[in-house]
Amino acid sequence: MENLQNKSIGKPQITFKEPESGSGEVEAIFSVFGIRDHDGDVVMAGSIPNESKVTMAWAHDWTKPIGKGIVQVTDKSAIFKGKFFTDTDSGNEAYKIVKNMGEDQEWSWGFIAKNYQDGD
Repeated sequence: MENLQNKSIGKPQITFKEPESGSGEVEAIFSVFGIRDHDGDVVMAGSIPNESKVTMAWAHDWTKPIGKGIVQVTDKSAIFKGKFFTDTDSGNEAYKIVKNMGEDQEWSWGFIAKNYQDGD
């Protein structure tokens, strides 16, 4: 059985679209390819499919989605482009917390490794 992995990225580069309007739109670089992260892992270019649809979940609670979006992949990074569900209590609260935390907010992302190798 494949194992779901979670990656913490610490302080991502994050941008809120029209923050004063409270639209809930957000962009965040969540993975940089070819760089060893603080867990000692390296995500390689081509390992994340472009235009992947993703769900945002607060504290890894997948029973209560707080938003959704897509992943845009460049040759150097993966960027989440999405929107918090600001018309729900949990999505609106998460949006406000993340926006107020700014660069101090930590993010993580989950994946199922289908092709990997152990390295030094």
